Amino acid sequence: MERTKILVVDDEWYILDLVIDFLALENIVGVKAENFSKAIEKASSEKFDLIIADVNIENESIENFIFSLRGKDIETHVVLITGDHRIDQEFTFKAGAVGVIYKPFQITQFLSAIKKFLEKK
Repeated sequence: MERTKILVVDDEWYILDLVIDFLALENIVGVKAENFSKAIEKASSEKFDLIIADVNIENESIENFIFSLRGKDIETHVVLITGDHRIDQEFTFKAGAVGVIYKPFQITQFLSAIKKFLEKK
C-alpha cells in the first residue's frame, strides 16, 4: 500500500518544516517546494494526493499557479494556507482550490482539515 503524499508549497522554510513534521505524525509523506515553479516541476514528475499551497509567495499568483497545474493536466486538489483572514471561500473557489486553512494553525485542527480534504479527492 502506498503512503499518502502531499506537496507543500511555501516560501517560508519554518512553515514548510512545520507542515512536513505535522504530516509525518499521520504517516503522510510531505514533499517541499519553496515556490510555484518548483511545485509545478514536482507535480509534473510525481503523483501527489493533495497540494497545500501558501497564497502569498513573493510576486506569484495562486490563481496562475493553479491554472498552470490544470494546463498540464494535473488535477490534484489544492488547499490554500494563509495568514490573511480576508481570503474567503469565494476567493478560494474562484482560484480553483478546494479549501483554505488559516495560519497560525493548531496541529489537531490542521490534521483534521487535511484528512477531510484527502477524503474529497
